[in-house]
This record gives sequence, C-alpha cells and structure tokens, in this order.
Amino acid sequence: MFPNYNGNKKNLTKLLQSIQKSIYPKQKITVTLVDNGSTDNSVLFIKKKFPWVNIIKLGKNYGFAKAVNKGVKKSKGEYLFITNNDVVLEKNCLKNLIE
Repeated sequence: MFPNYNGNKKNLTKLLQSIQKSIYPKQKITVTLVDNGSTDNSVLFIKKKFPWVNIIKLGKNYGFAKAVNKGVKKSKGEYLFITNNDVVLEKNCLKNLIE
C-alpha cells in the first residue's frame, strides 16, 4: 500500500513495475494506492496502465499518515507493506520480509 498525491507518473511506473518483477507469488500480493485528492490525472493513469492496482480515493490531501491509516483500515491481507510512491523494490524485497 502507498499513498499518492499528484504522483510523478515515471516514479509510479517504476514502483509498480518493481512490484510486478517481485519474486514473491503474485497471487499473494494486493497493491493498493490511497489517493489524497490528486488533481493531475495520476489516478486515471494508474487505472489505465496498471488495472490490477486497487485505488482508494480520498476527497482531499490528508497527508501520508492519515492516508496510510485509511488504507490500513480497508486492508485484508495477512501482512501489510507500506511504502512511498517513489520507491523501487528490489526483486527479493517482499520475499525476504515475509521470511
């Protein structure tokens, strides 16, 4: 899960592609973007390019902590990994954390 506010499309793409390249089983990964009221079409971009990403839309920019808390309340997974929208994961990251 990661919050987003007018996220840079290049950074969003890098993050989501790094998740796709993860060696952790894809059927065990749910990716959620919590959008803080973006006005730059980054949400539309994600919907089109990465339709497998769940999106929680907030009406305004609540900041990192409140956006994450709202996302946590809606999460259902056994484990929760919180990151920023400008991070690139190493392919072993999720596997190593779970182990």
